[in-house]
Amino acid sequence: MLLEIKHTLTQEETEAIYRLRYDVYIEEMGYKQKHACHKNKVLPDPMDISGDLFGAFEKETAIGTCLTNYTRTSDLTFYPTLYNMDKLAQNYKQYASISTKLIVHKNYRKGPVVFKLVVATYVKGLRDGIKYNFIDCEPNLVQFYSRLGYIVHLPEIHHPEFGPGVVMVLELENEAVLKKSKSPLLKYLLATKYS
Repeated sequence: MLLEIKHTLTQEETEAIYRLRYDVYIEEMGYKQKHACHKNKVLPDPMDISGDLFGAFEKETAIGTCLTNYTRTSDLTFYPTLYNMDKLAQNYKQYASISTKLIVHKNYRKGPVVFKLVVATYVKGLRDGIKYNFIDCEPNLVQFYSRLGYIVHLPEIHHPEFGPGVVMVLELENEAVLKKSKSPLLKYLLATKYS
């Protein structure tokens, strides 16, 4: 598999990601998404405009994606309240991000795609001075994210589009937590600190 993670996307690549989102969230998982265009079978998100959209491609086919938004440059609508972000850090507005719509095509979920997308968003966050990354996930994914160094921030939420979930947070520069969880992200932190 020739896997490429891209952050600077063409219009065609962006549209391919919107189609992937639709395929996974609407057709496969049956989520109700208010921004879905059923006529064109695409799922854009208003937060795409102010966020960092990452795409994983095999040749020219979109097989994975993730969206990261920084609190200092994005209107996060309901997320700061849903995630109770100021409970963790009063300065979250300058130093926090949220990652949403981490999606991988069903044929690639057992491979390296998810991890490579997480690394891409993590490294960019480090370079941009982000200290906290918030996510929400289904309870069965808590163990996976814990292995990366995320900790449970809120054990129960109800997302307006995805239903029940768990909010987790990663302190990007917390070397002790990354070491304790044996996170594979630690080597990227050390490489950034000492480069």
